Amino acid sequence: MRTRLKMAKSALSPEPALAQLKRIHRHQIKVNERPLTGVPTLTKEQSDLFGAITLKKSTQKAQLAFDL
Repeated sequence: MRTRLKMAKSALSPEPALAQLKRIHRHQIKVNERPLTGVPTLTKEQSDLFGAITLKKSTQKAQLAFDL
């Protein structure tokens, strides 16, 4: 991780980078007995970090459509 951050010229060291990633949680709820899962919208810093360490972002849409 340290090498990837240096190559991307990121100001973050691995410890703060891991702290940023730690804030991302997968959520699961049930609506009318139907389970819905998702990841919240990433902040710009988190998105930049994903690019710097070449991690794939979730391809799931940021917001889910609810059929209530």
